[in-house]
Amino acid sequence: MATCSPIEAAESLWYLDFAVATHMTLEEGILSSLTPYASSNQVEVGNGSLLPVANVGSLTIRTLSNPLSLNNVLRVPKLKHNLLSIQCLCRDNNCQVEFNSSCFSVKENL
Repeated sequence: MATCSPIEAAESLWYLDFAVATHMTLEEGILSSLTPYASSNQVEVGNGSLLPVANVGSLTIRTLSNPLSLNNVLRVPKLKHNLLSIQCLCRDNNCQVEFNSSCFSVKENL
């Protein structure tokens, strides 16, 4: 089962998700370098529904230290929440996500 936690970025609410293989958003206006999605693949959500992907883009989340880059973000207009792939976040930004009982933190790898 996926565990999600919210994070605010680019005036949008995002959920960290262990289960997704890539970042996904329903919002078009927050993405840069937006290109049409070149595949007919769809995203399967928890209830088994398949949602079409419209575009792919990128975005940067400002932080108190270094910005976080989100690459290859799928825009899925019928998605209910923006999802951050923890795997992609850590790989693309050379960081780690640590959880405790009340919060999480994103830390740079040294």
